[in-house]
Amino acid sequence: MPKKVLIIGGGLGGLATAWALSRTPALQAAFSVTVLQPGGRLGGKCGSGREATSGRILEHGLHMLMGWYDTAFYVLRDVYGARASTLSPAYPQALDAFEPIDRVAFGRPGTLDRWSLPFPARPGVPGDQPAGDPSLRDLLFGAIDGLFVRIGLPVPPGLAFMALDQVAGELERLVEAVGRLALPPQDAYALATLSDLMAAITHGIHRDQLLTQPVERINHWDFRAWLSYHGARRDTVDSAVVKGLYDLVFAYPDGDEGNPQVEAGSMLMAALQMGVSYKGAPVWRMKGGMGEVAIAPLYEVLKDRGVQFLFFHRARELKLDATQTQVEQVVVDRQADLAPGVTEYQPLVDRPAPTGNLRCWLEDPDWSQLQGAAVSRQELERGGPVVGTVTWQRGTDYDIVVGATPFMSPLYTPLDDANDDWKLMRATMRSVATQCAQLWTMQTVQAMGWTSREVVHSGFIPPFSSWADMSHLLPIEGSPSPAPPRGCIYLCGVTPTPVDSAHINAEWSDWLDAHCGRLWPATEVASGFRYELLEGGDLAHQYLRINDVDSERYVLSVPGSSRTRIAPGHTHFTDFYVAGDWVKGRINGGSAECAFESGLDCADAILAASGIARPPYPPVP
Repeated sequence: MPKKVLIIGGGLGGLATAWALSRTPALQAAFSVTVLQPGGRLGGKCGSGREATSGRILEHGLHMLMGWYDTAFYVLRDVYGARASTLSPAYPQALDAFEPIDRVAFGRPGTLDRWSLPFPARPGVPGDQPAGDPSLRDLLFGAIDGLFVRIGLPVPPGLAFMALDQVAGELERLVEAVGRLALPPQDAYALATLSDLMAAITHGIHRDQLLTQPVERINHWDFRAWLSYHGARRDTVDSAVVKGLYDLVFAYPDGDEGNPQVEAGSMLMAALQMGVSYKGAPVWRMKGGMGEVAIAPLYEVLKDRGVQFLFFHRARELKLDATQTQVEQVVVDRQADLAPGVTEYQPLVDRPAPTGNLRCWLEDPDWSQLQGAAVSRQELERGGPVVGTVTWQRGTDYDIVVGATPFMSPLYTPLDDANDDWKLMRATMRSVATQCAQLWTMQTVQAMGWTSREVVHSGFIPPFSSWADMSHLLPIEGSPSPAPPRGCIYLCGVTPTPVDSAHINAEWSDWLDAHCGRLWPATEVASGFRYELLEGGDLAHQYLRINDVDSERYVLSVPGSSRTRIAPGHTHFTDFYVAGDWVKGRINGGSAECAFESGLDCADAILAASGIARPPYPPVP
């Protein structure tokens, strides 16, 4: 008899676990996998849906994959290959669904602190094999070599064989050399800042012995504080290129951009990988919503492999046995029943794309398949109605439980009471609420005054510190207006907690009035922003979303928190495992890559405990 695995939560961590436990016929025979999901849509923070009437894509935020996300791309390439004959024909292979972005902008236009960073194409494509641990030395010297190339100076002979303190000295001399070059002021500022940044990083790696000691030993430091301690100048630490790293991971506890906090070791590794170990390009932009490019294909493949999905099922409580060492029961609320004659909820709909149809999620459930009064996706994710409750029993309904809901979920409260490590982790770890906006404009961003080549921009002014031109999605969207838009802009950032929705809505228009002229000069008039440039002529026809539900909040890596993370297979409870971007692993930071890796780690732990050897990972299409 196969072991029954109950996965609580259909985010990336849970779906990756299900993928890893079902990817071969032998594994499908060994495990019967069920995924519980509140509401009618999978994906967690990475879910997206289509507006029912217009077909607009509605996202949780600005989603892109990095070129060093080998595990994420590996799984997606496998998934697309598995469904090559029946998958939506719009994108036959995973890499068809993405486009490489080779330039990223940071900072504030009109100031010296405005960065336009081109990244050279690198060999390979992401996902050739699941990721392994990169060498910090290789990453460091790759970044240093790239710096000399960017400045246009030869790499000093024998640099790779010098002691690190000597290398740091060469970088300090490079800062002085930049000052002697006849460069435009902005180029001189940028190159001197990058040289100073790399000098501080090299000094820090040398003094903290990070080539021979785990990089986690500096995780009690905030990254900016660590840079300053090792000699980085104040304007380097305050530069938009450093702020952009914090913006990327929303590293602002309580949504306070005046208090940036991220572990030095975790950020150091992530920053170097972003700049050095990417394949193809540093950033890969999706040709659709993340829900339809990543989550829907995963769902279809997993269903084909026998994974069962129970939508509108919300796990409410874990009950431990008398020894407080096993999850004896799982109490599950049923949020909706199927309508008469409906045997299984069908969550996906077809939307046309230039090269075929895309299988998409709706923003709100299809209540024609359900009984009861219609409620929104948001209400279901916050708990929603309860039409019935069932208690699942260990040994009868499941043998193994995977907790793939966020660490802050009240579901884990009994584990706090039974285990000090859980109590410490949940007290130490932090998450942050985010907000995102989508603007549909009647002119292109270029017509509105954006003159740079970059389509991704970070390190700007809060609350929308990051934005991207997503106009490439317009051909696969519909429009609620007779005249279709010509531009589409995504904005995102953190929001303070407790969340004040009325304040956030007012802040949105205040931000547009005060700051958009810096980005798009043609949108600015004396009174502020030219709202007539928006489709529909006002903000009411745009999309603003606040992500403050547990499953939507962004997991932070505040200093000292990674040491308290719980590893997928070391939860202190028998036959209970965890997955998600909050668990202990190689990255220990909120990201799709971390979530995918956690699922593979979780499955490996389950296989090891079950006495089953992990099948090898073959090459993917």
